[in-house]
Amino acid sequence: MKLYSEFFDILENKKITPVFQPIVSLQNGEVIGYEALSRGPQGSALETPVKLFALAKELNKIKELDYLCRVKSIETFMQFNNNKLLFLNINPEIMTERASCFKQEMKNNLQINNLITDKIVLEITEQCSLNNTPQALDFLRDCLNQGFRLAIDDMGAGYANLNNLTKIRPGFVKLDLELIHGIQEDLLKQNLLKFLLYFSRTANITLIAEGIETLEQLTTLIDLGIEYGQGYYLQKPSSELTVLGLEERKEIINIKKRREDKEEKGINLEDIVTFNWQIDKRTNCKNIPLVVYYDTPLEKILDLAMDRLEKEIYDDLWYKSKDGKLGLLKIKDLIKKLTTQLGIFSSQFFFTH
Repeated sequence: MKLYSEFFDILENKKITPVFQPIVSLQNGEVIGYEALSRGPQGSALETPVKLFALAKELNKIKELDYLCRVKSIETFMQFNNNKLLFLNINPEIMTERASCFKQEMKNNLQINNLITDKIVLEITEQCSLNNTPQALDFLRDCLNQGFRLAIDDMGAGYANLNNLTKIRPGFVKLDLELIHGIQEDLLKQNLLKFLLYFSRTANITLIAEGIETLEQLTTLIDLGIEYGQGYYLQKPSSELTVLGLEERKEIINIKKRREDKEEKGINLEDIVTFNWQIDKRTNCKNIPLVVYYDTPLEKILDLAMDRLEKEIYDDLWYKSKDGKLGLLKIKDLIKKLTTQLGIFSSQFFFTH
């Protein structure tokens, strides 16, 4: 009973404190926006949003709590007089039960706070978008028509398919922290992110990696080409609109520069070429071999290899170095190196051949 009375006191007296976590460019460390999160009274049993919203659900007060959190977030955000994006989580019930009320409430709140709709990004969970109904889709399209931006939150936490993204057409997709956890050691997760990055670029969707907690995760995400991120390693949620310090921005820029330097150098094929091998002992080149040279562009090598007869596609290549040495280049080694070093380019290649 004490917990119940504390909850109703929070609603009645608006005892919600918004905090903001920056969403950061992984190109230069600049902040592009802030996700608004809500906290109950500090030190109370209802301080955390998990407990707060769990009790609200039990008391059938989700709508009231959701409205209070949203209003407080907008009011507090506008006190900082900035032009960044504000990411607001919306409850799934809004899209089916309170669509008209939500739109009117948002219109009033934005007018009072002199905030335009294209500065607001409405976040919906992947699970919510997965169970979309015609009513929910109409609500989301109406939000887009009014100038709001949309983000799919927790992508990878559920079982959504890419078809949902084509229906909703969000401007942002936030990758679930479970996808990010251990990414530096998990090649399967890395390849999944490469595919999502390729898809997002063709669909004009911006990917944001959530839950970045370590330098290793940050480095891997930058190497993969993910452009935006948020997480405790970058900045914790704060009652202020925080930015990255000079050292943190330098760290991101230096990681990005190392990646660019590696790309400029290109792939060194000679570490997968076998020199000093016996021509008469080769086992996978039954016809006249395809010879490639040290200065043949990688794309050209792949095109030449794939343009061969089907039965010859996976035959070994002969590689001629700058100093005239002849070596053996195996297709499987070339593909393996390509997928680990070129990332998104490899995805693009295999989707178009």
